Amino acid sequence: MLRLLNAADNSTRPAAPGSLVSVLGQRVDEVTGGGLNYPVWNTAGTDSQIQVPFEAVGPTVNLALHTPNGTVDHDLRVQPVSPAILVNADGLPALFDADSGMAISSGNSAHPGERIQLMATGLGRVRPDWPTGRPAPVQDPPAVIAPIRTFLDGNPVTTNSATLAPGYVGFYLVEVQLPVVANYGAMELHLTVDGQESNRVQIVIVP
Repeated sequence: MLRLLNAADNSTRPAAPGSLVSVLGQRVDEVTGGGLNYPVWNTAGTDSQIQVPFEAVGPTVNLALHTPNGTVDHDLRVQPVSPAILVNADGLPALFDADSGMAISSGNSAHPGERIQLMATGLGRVRPDWPTGRPAPVQDPPAVIAPIRTFLDGNPVTTNSATLAPGYVGFYLVEVQLPVVANYGAMELHLTVDGQESNRVQIVIVP
């Protein structure tokens, strides 16, 4: 049985134009829906990933997933934005120091006043328009159109930019300015995009 999950956090949240979806249970070789082609990337085993075309319109798209064993029909919920921060199998988020590009982790904690970047999917349409299935450019990547806010332990912090992630397909890069905080330790970080909330991830801030 095929399952469609958000490629960032493996949730069943709706997809959004431009976002990446994991197809689990059987390899797919071609995906179409609503008169559009959904680019496919196959991985080892039976898992695949598809990108939702930027032109896709919901609330529901009936997909035809073409597998080696035949065609499977599957509904996909699609809404204009559906943000999710990328996490690994252990639930740790993809966070980076904006200056060095180094990953923020247990061995490289964040600091007050630091600019950080996070990887996400589901932020929707961009300006200028960008072709589905093509990696985003390194120079001047298209910017997210929808309004984005970032929260640290429920308090708004400055969002410097939100673009397609350079060199990637289906992912976005959001740059955030951490405040000079009085409290340190583990804090909760999340996004809202046009009022839609992302998953909540943990970031550790040290002096």
